[in-house]
Amino acid sequence: MNASPGPPTWCSTTPLLDDDPVGLATELVAPGHDVVVVSPDVTGGGTPGGRAASIERRLRIERLRESLATVVDWDTDRPLSAALEGST
Repeated sequence: MNASPGPPTWCSTTPLLDDDPVGLATELVAPGHDVVVVSPDVTGGGTPGGRAASIERRLRIERLRESLATVVDWDTDRPLSAALEGST
């Protein structure tokens, strides 16, 4: 996660199924705010639609990381604490 002391300026939990959270987080990162996005993966991959949603979600995560937001990609089959430990 970010090395700056204290809590992030903005923290959100979202599955990133659309672009709205990405746009907001990117706008907040631009002026130097610390942004953390915890994203539970609810897409599943058993159907063509699920695979498409998973690919779109992965691209949104990449865009957030490129904007310097911290993203916790949470596989909901594992405890959140494990995802948080893996993001440090």
